[in-house]
Order: sequence, then C-alpha cells, then structure tokens
Amino acid sequence: MPDSPDWFAQMIAIPLACDTEALTKRLRDEYCIEIPFTRWNDTMGIRASFQGYNTQDDADLLLEAVTKLI
Repeated sequence: MPDSPDWFAQMIAIPLACDTEALTKRLRDEYCIEIPFTRWNDTMGIRASFQGYNTQDDADLLLEAVTKLI
C-alpha cells in the first residue's frame, strides 16, 4: 500500500516475531485493544481490520502500542 495519508487501507496483516499470547494480553490490558493474531505459511502476524467506526486515532494507537510493546 502506498505510504500516504490520502490512502487508508481497511485491512492489513503484519508479520511479527514475538510471543503473541503475551502481546495479546498486554494490548488488551494496557491499551484496551482486541486484535486477532493469525498464522500464514508458518509466520505469525497481527491482522488489523478497520471498520467505519474506527478512526485514524485508533490506527495510530495500535501502531504506537505494538511498536512500544515489541
């Protein structure tokens, strides 16, 4: 996807090499974020799906939280 504030994707999958159970718990407990992790081709990743009720602030908080926690 282009790196532009003019373009906002509805869904993105990001591969992560970390303890996803611990990350799931910390995202929920520390940031009130519920998000699924999925395995594809033996790679664990986070799958973010944004709906009409989500805002850019929601996306920014997710990025900030994941960056800080890993």
